[in-house]
Amino acid sequence: PYLVKGSVRMQWHRSGLIASWEFLEEHMERMNGSEDQMSEKLSIEMHSNTKWGAMVIIKSLQFLPTIINAALRETTHNLQVVVPNGSSEPNSSGNMMHIALVGINNQMSLLQDSGDEDQAQERINKLAKILKEQEVGSSLRTAGVGVISCIIQRDEGRTPMRHSFHWSAEKLYYEEEPLLRHLEPPLSIF
Repeated sequence: PYLVKGSVRMQWHRSGLIASWEFLEEHMERMNGSEDQMSEKLSIEMHSNTKWGAMVIIKSLQFLPTIINAALRETTHNLQVVVPNGSSEPNSSGNMMHIALVGINNQMSLLQDSGDEDQAQERINKLAKILKEQEVGSSLRTAGVGVISCIIQRDEGRTPMRHSFHWSAEKLYYEEEPLLRHLEPPLSIF
């Protein structure tokens, strides 16, 4: 992926900070030669699609639905395309959403700092519950977000927690992918 020059924006929102950007995702498509030719030559065409990414930085999970909606308004307002029937649809897939939960004033940080894995899982369950909400999940999916990566700050000396939530077509909500736990966000999209 290639970052689109001049597309990076940062803005304060009453619930936290929103960073957004656009990027080009290139892929090659093989095209068979014309049927008139006897050779088996293949031609390759390069295609690039404009996608967007957003990172929301919050101090409490209670702000998550509000800031996700604000980030989606920020990132999708320029990327609406008109389809032949005249309706307006957002880009279909490949967009990114990153969530960072930071701050020592976070009401859940005391649970995490104890080192108790059950309490750490309670925090992730709260995050997963928010992402499963019909309104939040539907908004993200409609905007073309297939994977949501989360990074959660912990006390000094402790590494942050990283979790990835993938859209489940069967369950129709975002669910955590435990095999991708603690991977850097760029690796969690695969």
